[in-house]
Amino acid sequence: MASQTPRSPSSPKAQDKNRKTALQESTMQPPVVPAAEGAQESHKVPWATLVKAYTQIQLSILEAQRGRLLASLNPLDLNQDLPPPMPPMPEKKSWGDQEPLSKVPFQILTGHQHIVSSCHFCVDDTKLLSGSYDCTVKLWDAVDGSLIRNFENGPKAPVLECSVPADNRRITAAAYDKTLRTWDLETGKLLWKISHESFISSCKFSPDGKYVVSGLDVDCGICLIDAENAKTVSYVRDHHKRSVTACCFDPDSQKVASVSLDRSIKIWDVTSQATLLTIAK
Repeated sequence: MASQTPRSPSSPKAQDKNRKTALQESTMQPPVVPAAEGAQESHKVPWATLVKAYTQIQLSILEAQRGRLLASLNPLDLNQDLPPPMPPMPEKKSWGDQEPLSKVPFQILTGHQHIVSSCHFCVDDTKLLSGSYDCTVKLWDAVDGSLIRNFENGPKAPVLECSVPADNRRITAAAYDKTLRTWDLETGKLLWKISHESFISSCKFSPDGKYVVSGLDVDCGICLIDAENAKTVSYVRDHHKRSVTACCFDPDSQKVASVSLDRSIKIWDVTSQATLLTIAK
């Protein structure tokens, strides 16, 4: 067997020249894009640039409100059908859309001469009870806005709050003169009146109509009163560290919740007359 003569390695310059020659021979010539009418010369566009541009020729139809992609169109595909029109989206409502309607008063009740501090619907929402700084408590017809009555023997000081139980038999009101009054709702007759040692910041009837609770300012406490005979059931001083700002009963009329300027909430049991829970920072 004849021995093969080993080839001497070529120099780096020769290798680089051979690679350039091979690349030039194997590379396809870029297509010539015909010049537009009136143009002076044609422009050569490399294949890679043309392919890249072709892939970007795409139209997208977006839903205007949500930006959701509905369809994509390729303008180079003449056989592609246009997508059918989308049905209109249902109009989306928000709370703000009703704001103009909320500014149209249904009924304006005129009769108080000062700030109205409290109001409550009563008698199946057909009547409205209101208390005012003009030292009066009034009952209104909630349908036509007419004044039904002023309650007799009212306080001589601004009314801070009024309340009505679920049975709609009586109403109670607390005034700045430290008094608490209860009237018959139907007749407007004063049933009883008591005075506290402290200013009354809040008052509420129990849902069952048995009790009235009042929140106390200076004494920082609550007072539970028998709604039938106006006797004090419990007077809890220093229930909070600062003034009580509001109080209310639970739906079963067994617990009283009170809030205070000391940033605390307390739940008090009517039967045991003990504090069940304190929520404070």
